[in-house]
Amino acid sequence: MGSRYAARQEFTGTLTGDYYDEGSPPWRWYRMESLTRKPADFPFEAVWCESESLFLIDE
Repeated sequence: MGSRYAARQEFTGTLTGDYYDEGSPPWRWYRMESLTRKPADFPFEAVWCESESLFLIDE
């Protein structure tokens, strides 16, 4: 799943519960949508986030 947007950037949104594992040992990636915060030039409405980079906020 290559992307020219591969970088560490900040997003805020809703985790969907969708995930996939890639690699060996596997890295788990979670899908976030309904983005309320994203980089200005990010054209998508959802993003895949690596599990170690997620910070959960209970509002």
